[in-house]
Amino acid sequence: MSSKSSLAATLKLPAVQAQWEHATPRERTLVLTAAAVVVLALLWWLTLAPALRVWKQSDTQQQSLDAQLQTMQSLQAQAQALQSRPVLSPDDAAKALEGSVATLGSGARLTITGDRATLNLRNVPAGALSAWLAQARLNARALPVEAKLVRAAAPAETTPAAAPSMPLRPIAGALPLPPGAMPAAAVPSPPPAAAPTGPSWDGSLVLALPPR
Repeated sequence: MSSKSSLAATLKLPAVQAQWEHATPRERTLVLTAAAVVVLALLWWLTLAPALRVWKQSDTQQQSLDAQLQTMQSLQAQAQALQSRPVLSPDDAAKALEGSVATLGSGARLTITGDRATLNLRNVPAGALSAWLAQARLNARALPVEAKLVRAAAPAETTPAAAPSMPLRPIAGALPLPPGAMPAAAVPSPPPAAAPTGPSWDGSLVLALPPR
């Protein structure tokens, strides 16, 4: 089979050469241009396109590696800062926690037993709790090890009862009003202060204090 195909190709070569010799200069130019386009396309798909694809991927990978490196450097700096800080005793850590729990309001109660601190919560704002945990980690080296939190129910809105209307009575010693004049309206009382917005938590948190 291969011998027949090679023989057919050999027989076609003189015919192709004859057509090339009888072709006009314009036809030869068109054939050479088409051949050059085919060669350039093959060169692009086989060499330049894969290299360009790899270059684009390497740029994306480099950005990802740079972001990971920055994260690792930030974590290393935090670890070094924590290591350079003086050692905190459990008693000092307990005092720091007890002094800061007041920022959570009346709904927080702290109980310390050994190297564990239990914080009971009742309707404590989530933002205040998050800030308190950050300060507890920074100032008391206390880390949460157990959490049982549920979202506190929103307090029901109550509408104050309207004050009963009372008839106007003349005040002794007051000057009489001129005909057609209306008594001055009573000054309304200021509205009650708005309740804090945002979610609140009920439950308990257990934090580990520095070991003795």
